[in-house]
Amino acid sequence: MTEKKKFKELYKIEARSQFFDNWSKKFENKIFVVAETYHQAQLPFFSEVFKIEPNAWVHKLAKLIWSKLNLEQSEGIYIYCDKVAIAPNHLIQSIYEKYKDPDGFLYVNIASIDSFGNSN
Repeated sequence: MTEKKKFKELYKIEARSQFFDNWSKKFENKIFVVAETYHQAQLPFFSEVFKIEPNAWVHKLAKLIWSKLNLEQSEGIYIYCDKVAIAPNHLIQSIYEKYKDPDGFLYVNIASIDSFGNSN
């Protein structure tokens, strides 16, 4: 069984930078977000690149991730950048400007929360 690896583990910075340059030319006016599960999260392994509009709210990104993870309605997620929880009412552009990686991508970690106090 192959071990699942995160984006930065799979590709060296040169390759990641090349991906970013190529994708930026193809999809102008998009921000590329690499969303990955936090290593201590009670979520299945997840590592995926999203392209999202700069004027979108973090809430939209959270909904995209939530749906890809096929979570129950009672489950929610937190989004972190550099171990700082990001409020859903921030614009992606402002988060990108503050936390973007030298390779051009915005890396976010996701962790689960029990939104409605489920005891399961």
